[in-house]
Amino acid sequence: MTVWYNPACPKESYVERYSGLDKSYKREMWIGIWMLILLPILAVVAIIMGMKYK
Repeated sequence: MTVWYNPACPKESYVERYSGLDKSYKREMWIGIWMLILLPILAVVAIIMGMKYK
């Protein structure tokens, strides 16, 4: 965890939870978002194709 604050104005602060795993966390987040978008589309296409070519 990384904590930063401005000594001149202590109300300015920032906390980074994933300091060491920041790149892997962002990568996993993007993979999850793309899976949430693509899996329903692929499922609908598979259902339509299954109904059409049955």
